[in-house]
Amino acid sequence: MKKYYIVLNGKQEGPFTFEELKNKINLETFVWFEGLEKWIKAKELPELKTFFTQTPPPFNENEYKESNIPPIPDFVISNDYVLADYYQRILAVIINTAIYLFIWYLLIGNSMFSDSSEPPLISEYWDFILSCAIWAVFNSIFYPFFSGTIGHKIMGIKVVTKKYNINYSSFFEAIFRELVKNISVLLLFPCIWIFFNKERRCIHDYFYGTIVVKNISKA
Repeated sequence: MKKYYIVLNGKQEGPFTFEELKNKINLETFVWFEGLEKWIKAKELPELKTFFTQTPPPFNENEYKESNIPPIPDFVISNDYVLADYYQRILAVIINTAIYLFIWYLLIGNSMFSDSSEPPLISEYWDFILSCAIWAVFNSIFYPFFSGTIGHKIMGIKVVTKKYNINYSSFFEAIFRELVKNISVLLLFPCIWIFFNKERRCIHDYFYGTIVVKNISKA
């Protein structure tokens, strides 16, 4: 076992064990043990630093102006989550739309919901509304499992509430979110809006207080 010698009040004392040194030395105490060529101060020995309370250096306000402190990037939500990238959201929509249209074609083919007895404009209007509703239900089926659509799952992203960062996994809440998303196609392709705000939120995200994130703790 290593034995330590110290200098107290100008006199050599010891030997002491490591545990015995704790209440006998300070940062400036000279210490020696077998293997050292000369006496050195306790603060120079890494193994003894645990004995001393570490205090921060003096704070100089002029050196730490707010403008000099790098801001946390807007896309960082927490230690585990960041906002989903633009391309991830857009590809999720494209993938999900492709899957939906493929299933639609298998089940319905080229037929539509139109009633030939109705005027064309009215018929097309109701076809669009019905299509949006069915699409919303289709997408919402997967929210309880993926906290998002199939496209979200494939791209490794999910929908969470903005305020509490909780998975958006309610089937019924998801129906309304997806319905607004589908109808917003009339205003402009929904994902276009993510380029105009730092939270990368679409129209339906604003309506329902959601954001789309990626889990980086699993990356």
